[in-house]
Amino acid sequence: MSTRNLALLFVFTVLCIASRCQTPSDISRVRFTSVTRGYHKEVNITKDSVQTLERGREGNQTFSRQLNAGEWDKLLASLKRVELKEISELKSPTDRRAYDGAHISSLEVQTGEGETLIHSFDNEDPNALLKPLMQEVLKIEGVKP
Repeated sequence: MSTRNLALLFVFTVLCIASRCQTPSDISRVRFTSVTRGYHKEVNITKDSVQTLERGREGNQTFSRQLNAGEWDKLLASLKRVELKEISELKSPTDRRAYDGAHISSLEVQTGEGETLIHSFDNEDPNALLKPLMQEVLKIEGVKP
């Protein structure tokens, strides 16, 4: 096989793989949940808004607001190093939630095609690749109306 044909085959292969890869711009929603006995927290972030629900012994609280300029872009940028298809396969650094030693938490990323990718972990400590996303979620959630 000639060098030219090999180069064309390589380019074709790369383009086929790239066309199947999802990028952070394909994301339509990010959700963070954290649950333990007597407590439930859910943060839903879309391109234009954030809704937070907390249920606990002290009662229920709901917050909702529009995203500020740039917040969604920073959230997406935090996923630059992450292959979206691999989110569900990432290992959690700890597993204390298995014996009620930590909050059961998860980050869910929903794509524009409706696919939901979920990573489960303890407290607010996801896999190292998702820590930037977790930090951005906490920043956005922390801004109260």
